[in-house]
Amino acid sequence: MINLSKRGCSFIFAVNGGDAQASLIALYSPIVGLLVPVGVYGFSLQQYVPGVWKLVGWATIALFATFVLYRVFGSLYVGRYSRFEIQIDPEYSTISVYDRREHMLLWQDDFLPHFLYVSQIQVSIRGDSYTYPALVYGKNQFEVVHEGVPYPDMSLLGYGTAQEINTTKNTIIDTCNQFPGAAQ
Repeated sequence: MINLSKRGCSFIFAVNGGDAQASLIALYSPIVGLLVPVGVYGFSLQQYVPGVWKLVGWATIALFATFVLYRVFGSLYVGRYSRFEIQIDPEYSTISVYDRREHMLLWQDDFLPHFLYVSQIQVSIRGDSYTYPALVYGKNQFEVVHEGVPYPDMSLLGYGTAQEINTTKNTIIDTCNQFPGAAQ
């Protein structure tokens, strides 16, 4: 799962929780990353650059813009701009949610491996609905879930292929079973 990272034996999921911040960054970063260098070079610096070096200036701007776009979309892909961070710590048998924008812990609870389940997330694109396998943590199990703020009752951890989801679920459960004090 692309939004999953590991820190020690903890599993960290970066999720948006329905917050549009990542979408806004994806929209505005390329615009700023392209327009600012082009504007500065094209309207002010280019007049001081002799002949053939103007092409080198534009090539430098193009490389810089490509680098900015690569970094922004690469960061979006792995969830660096996601608002919430859900951490499952098998060693201490806890699950917690941290709000990255507000810089605060929202909640922490005992992690119970049997609350981890595979569901489907429903995504609407241009009026058409699609479902994808999703990894969810919650007391009540739902067939179809929607992205929202992570709560102890229901937290969408991520979605992907059925194989990725099942592998991640089994890895978390197996890791929890390695610690004798882990909640069952």
